[in-house]
Amino acid sequence: MWTLKIPLHYLKREGSFSFLVSWPAISQIKSVTHLTAVCGMLLYTNWLLGLPSNHAVTTLYEYLKDMSQHSYICHEHDEMHLEDIYVDITLVEGQVETKSGRKSNKGLDKACKIYNIDEGEHAAISTDNLFDFSEREQRETKVIALLGRAGIGKSVLVQRVCLDWVNGSFGQFEFVFWFKCRTLNLEKQYKLRDLLFEPFLPALRDTGEVFQYLCHHPDKVLVIVDDFEDFQDCDGLLQPTTCPSREKPQSVRQLLAGLLQKKLLRGCTVLVTARPRGTFNQYLTRVDKVVEVMGFSPQHREEFVRKYFEDSSLAVKVSECLQQHRFMLSFCFIPLFCRFLCFILKAKHRAGDKCLTLPATLTSLFQSIFQVLLQSGAYTRSGTQTPALLAKHKANLLRLSTLAYSGVQSHSSVCAESETAAMTNFALKHGFLRPFLMNGQEREQECGKAFSHSALQNFLGAMYLLFSEDVKCKGLLRIIMLEQKKKRSQEDWLDIVNGI
Repeated sequence: MWTLKIPLHYLKREGSFSFLVSWPAISQIKSVTHLTAVCGMLLYTNWLLGLPSNHAVTTLYEYLKDMSQHSYICHEHDEMHLEDIYVDITLVEGQVETKSGRKSNKGLDKACKIYNIDEGEHAAISTDNLFDFSEREQRETKVIALLGRAGIGKSVLVQRVCLDWVNGSFGQFEFVFWFKCRTLNLEKQYKLRDLLFEPFLPALRDTGEVFQYLCHHPDKVLVIVDDFEDFQDCDGLLQPTTCPSREKPQSVRQLLAGLLQKKLLRGCTVLVTARPRGTFNQYLTRVDKVVEVMGFSPQHREEFVRKYFEDSSLAVKVSECLQQHRFMLSFCFIPLFCRFLCFILKAKHRAGDKCLTLPATLTSLFQSIFQVLLQSGAYTRSGTQTPALLAKHKANLLRLSTLAYSGVQSHSSVCAESETAAMTNFALKHGFLRPFLMNGQEREQECGKAFSHSALQNFLGAMYLLFSEDVKCKGLLRIIMLEQKKKRSQEDWLDIVNGI
């Protein structure tokens, strides 16, 4: 016989009750759902008390499981299970430095100290400690900033956190909400409950009871705000405003401001991923913990290559190839770049190229990636198919490159819904765009489209600069010299001319 203790807050009462159940009964409970470590006792209580199991909890769990278990370089290209390819990268609990001098101001007077990879190894923490705090009050919101340059592995780490949560880790959280900021650029107003569920689970209708539970137990909630730079209206979120209401419809910007100002869901944990010295710097004053993602060490890189290539002899050849190309090797501390190189080498191997070599420049590397995607994953050593494919898809490529450059200028990776079906289908088929869920009118589920990676978007934007008749020599030189003064940093967005 086993004693099972059920908290009575599920019945909106104080205290708890216990009763004896036999082992067969326990086995039956576990056969109903395997969310034991994921959603605590919520579903169990409903089952034991004869109430219907909560569809919202199960659907949220299944959604995160589906979104986090696969990894691919581009949509439907190079897809692998995350668990099979993931490498634990170096994380460092960072330090926030105060700026001084004339140009510092009250809103932007802090920046995160950037470590090099050697310094980071000495101060590393594990993913298991990401949400640890030495002291925490029960109703105190904690905001964690996960910082790192583009492609360093922030979003993949978040994906791994969600997958581990689904599999039973991070048991301090009963609910995890993972938002990609590109999906939050919505004009519609939401109540907090609707924002948590509608954008990615628009068909759910029985969320009221779950939301009440969240409000009573915010310390069991993790909200992840991923790719902060993709949120288009991100300035001034800490400006004093009236206290936001969780029951009143508000803009996404107001609700996000309420979370960062620690006024909504007080007591929850908020994890924000962003680039260092970027748009999120103005909010470091309200961050409780800064964690820097350092990327791959040489040992990490070797482990990734071994996992990426199932054939161990091929993995050895790839490692030797990387060592022979020191310029490309110097970028392999960036996990995304390392995967790009492996992607090209795998395509060459499949094409029967026995002598593995890498391009000499970044431009030629992305030309190779572009060629493989254009040929739907195939690779021909001579590249004879490429001119014919370029001619065949000329109109779609010109329109796609125009959109890419327009997005670079506006700091957006999302494509407008007004684009033609032919161009959209072409870009999705070849991996230049990837779909994401968003909600439409009256809770109908729709699919948005975004560029697969900022690096790929930048390359397509560079194609526009080279081939568009609208860009004159003087304008091209002005862009290359970065003479245009913009409000936001150009460091990540205008690397499209790299290697041209």
